[in-house]
Amino acid sequence: MKPRYTVAMNVIIKQLRAHGARRTDSDLNKDAGVRGVLTFTQVGKYGELKVHGTDDTSFMRPLIPSLYDAYVVSLHTRGMMWRGFQRSGGKDDKNAATHLQEWAVEVLDRV
Repeated sequence: MKPRYTVAMNVIIKQLRAHGARRTDSDLNKDAGVRGVLTFTQVGKYGELKVHGTDDTSFMRPLIPSLYDAYVVSLHTRGMMWRGFQRSGGKDDKNAATHLQEWAVEVLDRV
């Protein structure tokens, strides 16, 4: 099945959960987040979010594990919150644990 659409933007992402459990406010405040290019691809009814480095346009190596079955929880003036599932291991590791994850995304600009 071909992707229905793809969107890309420069962002800063904070992962709000660690192994499925919500991180504390103090832990989140210390976290500067991951800066990169966020891509959202929808295939059928399932969305996938990936983030890669701003100067890594050819290989698009993920800076953090992808967010699968991703959907928007809330929208704000300069950002959004996404929820989905993230594998602890690599994408192809069939034995990797999958955890609930939420990303707080600050949008910097469109690519």
